[in-house]
Amino acid sequence: MGTAETAPVVVAVNDTAASLAAVRVAADEAARRRAPLRLVHAFSWPGTDAGRSYAAARHAAHEMVERAVGSARRADPDLSVTGVVLDGPPIRVLLQQSRGAALLVLGDDDPAATDYVPVDSVLLQLVARARRPVLVARAGGAADGPVVVGVDGSPPSLLALRYAADEARRRSVPLDVVHVWEPSAGEDEASARRLVDTAVADVGPDVTVRSRVAAGDPSAELLAATQGAVLVVVGPRGAGRGLWTLLGAVGQTILRHCASPTVFVHGAPSRAADLLGEPLRRIRRRRA
Repeated sequence: MGTAETAPVVVAVNDTAASLAAVRVAADEAARRRAPLRLVHAFSWPGTDAGRSYAAARHAAHEMVERAVGSARRADPDLSVTGVVLDGPPIRVLLQQSRGAALLVLGDDDPAATDYVPVDSVLLQLVARARRPVLVARAGGAADGPVVVGVDGSPPSLLALRYAADEARRRSVPLDVVHVWEPSAGEDEASARRLVDTAVADVGPDVTVRSRVAAGDPSAELLAATQGAVLVVVGPRGAGRGLWTLLGAVGQTILRHCASPTVFVHGAPSRAADLLGEPLRRIRRRRA
């Protein structure tokens, strides 16, 4: 397990264009954190290389990783970069690798961006099950856009807010905090604004916070707010055992349809409450 100072940024590598784009994004993330970058390819044989011998397929996998390592080093010659080929199915290998990572980066080359998502989708499995932040590298967004995060007062959303504030600080961009209130749930605009004001009280003066509240469907409103974001941060708050249930309705919508790079921040609710302490208690008191 890595420490907070040495934990690597881990990126999944395969032979797709989306994977190479993810390597470049991961190199940028590692440089911002002054962290090492670890490129991981999960090798299963025969897999997609059924027409090759084991030795030829494994050699090709190592060459692919070496090319990706070279790409990352060209992007930042000062970056510490390693690449490995590990035996096993991608979901198992990457879940294991994510446990000691500061961040897991995945390319968006998977059918999770469509309305039908098979249960064995690697992207879906990792976004729903990883216990560390997962960044889905996407081509949309703007370099000078804000970091966007949705909050609803729940422990996962407050963890996402804390993560989003750190990312806005690293990038020197504004932080857009969005809360969508639902009249049918007994909430009104005044209570929605109080919730947001309480949530952002501990962000700190070194981050420009722009908060807004809106009435309507949380998934649709948050998705609209992500247009032009440099990064979107989501704290999945679903419950249950199904993968989509674990993500929750908002997490599902953002995974399927958001065009900007997106981080899914994970944390067990009890652990989130311990970390957030007084900010979470203040929000609960204001809601009561």
